[in-house]
Amino acid sequence: MVKDMSTYNLCSEIRSIQNDENVIEFIRSSKCTKQMVNQVYDNNMTPLQTAACNNKLEIVDALLKKGANIEPGNQTLGPIEMAIYYGPYSNDEDIQNNLKVIQKLIKKKKKIDFEHRYNPFILACMKGKNEIIQLFLDGTHNVDVMLKGFDDKSGVEYLQKFKNQEGIKLVESYLMNNYLKNDLPNKVIHKKEFKL
Repeated sequence: MVKDMSTYNLCSEIRSIQNDENVIEFIRSSKCTKQMVNQVYDNNMTPLQTAACNNKLEIVDALLKKGANIEPGNQTLGPIEMAIYYGPYSNDEDIQNNLKVIQKLIKKKKKIDFEHRYNPFILACMKGKNEIIQLFLDGTHNVDVMLKGFDDKSGVEYLQKFKNQEGIKLVESYLMNNYLKNDLPNKVIHKKEFKL
């Protein structure tokens, strides 16, 4: 029998470490409505944002199938940005789970807004998440690596600030593979910008 969570804060249930099966069962049930999965709870997050920033892939999948909104609405960070900024990333399992959650969300969203001041590429550079940086530089996304973000810094500037050599190499490779040497955009002509 499905536990009725309609009177609970669904985000609190999602954050619970040992409750994933009950939450998934409830989300899939007829007791859970599309309105519930898109409600902003008292922590100012939707269930999808909560699941994304806690690397809960199966819950993310269930919420998307139930009609959870992938867009951030009136909030600053959407589920993709939340997963990048807050998602656990301390060991190999966390890294893989975080990457899978982000890939699932990207597949659903289809078009990522890299012009937004909280764009996912800048957040990945800020957090030093090289696997996610590589995901965005894989050739399927149009990323301006020098675009300034919310605090007037680009992703490249964060890579430099935190001395992220691997991230800098990923950006250099992306630029060299995607632009002929004479066809680099004006703002990235000087390769020395990427040296520490």
